[in-house]
Amino acid sequence: MSLEALRDLIKRFVSRNLKPVTRDLEENGQQSLAAKLRQANYSLTKSNFHACKKTAQQIKEETTSQLNTPSGWPHVCWRETHIISLFLISISELSDSNPLKAQNEVDLAAIFGAPDELLKEFNEHLGKSLSDIKIEPPVAPEASYLIPTSFPERAAGLLKNSDIEIPRRMKPEFDSFVKDYYQGQVPIVLTHSIDHWPAVKKWADLRYFRSNFGHRIVPVELGLPLDGKEWEEKVVSFKEFVDEFLVPSNLSEPNHRIGYLAQHSLFKQIPQLQADVEAPEYVKAGLPSNNSVWFGTASTITPVHFDSYDNFLVQVAGYKYVRLYAPDQAEYLYVDEGGSTSSRLKAQKNVSRVGCLESEGVQEQYPLLKKARFCEVVLCPGEMLFM
Repeated sequence: MSLEALRDLIKRFVSRNLKPVTRDLEENGQQSLAAKLRQANYSLTKSNFHACKKTAQQIKEETTSQLNTPSGWPHVCWRETHIISLFLISISELSDSNPLKAQNEVDLAAIFGAPDELLKEFNEHLGKSLSDIKIEPPVAPEASYLIPTSFPERAAGLLKNSDIEIPRRMKPEFDSFVKDYYQGQVPIVLTHSIDHWPAVKKWADLRYFRSNFGHRIVPVELGLPLDGKEWEEKVVSFKEFVDEFLVPSNLSEPNHRIGYLAQHSLFKQIPQLQADVEAPEYVKAGLPSNNSVWFGTASTITPVHFDSYDNFLVQVAGYKYVRLYAPDQAEYLYVDEGGSTSSRLKAQKNVSRVGCLESEGVQEQYPLLKKARFCEVVLCPGEMLFM
């Protein structure tokens, strides 16, 4: 799509959303912000991109501040206004021949759930404009960019307290999977089902991400989610994520920073990565609602939680310890209705206050926990867990 066509696309997008979004803003007492949004749209329609960007940047600052408040999710109009401002800045930067700055804004819009149509067209256009971008060469030793392939000693020590280890089965026939596991909701680790994926080889070398997508912006959770003082969300470049988080983790450096690109629609943001994977045959048993990527350092922890849908968790590289509790164990797991976890997590009301791994004092604080029965497994590269 040409730059002129992109401009027309944004004009239609803003025009279509301007009335409902400004109405919601005004109903929430944001008359000034609604006025700024109309002003930015007026500048866009007149192709005054300098004025459009200036106003859109003011909107971005206001909405960013609101979206980052610790009091839980604000009204959806804040997110919608934020996304509009990001695309207005992006098209203005493109009109001023700044494709890298434009890409940064589009990446931020993707993180906040921008419409697929806009992401697709902008990414295709920007991909051509930035095809020859040069990323600073790696400075760490080659081996430090390779995700370890040996079974971690720490993982072996985890598999000792469960009632049962989740079984493995090598590439069962589809009908057998449906009958033996899917219909009965029985967890199973499927092996050798993704051996043909390009990602199995490519993603095990962090230089692939650094060299090809180092300029892209991604969301990273820092610290541990059950510790409100330590945990925060931040956006960083893929290069920074690799160099400052993943490489030190690979090298097992003491006190390495914990970073987690968690449950992110990375394939929508960076479509080139979609070509490295494909949907396993088994998903035909029940259509998945979406796909997400988890990518992190050692010591990342997802709190005990439940999902309202089935999952296929594919381990492309590295190792991951997983613990599963049956639904009838929920009474022992202290679901957080608004207590200790971060506001963004507790707003979902599907997260336990208890960490997956018991630490000192937990049994005393949560006495029912010792009654909970669970099964567990350490997923190895190339394995897929149905749960």
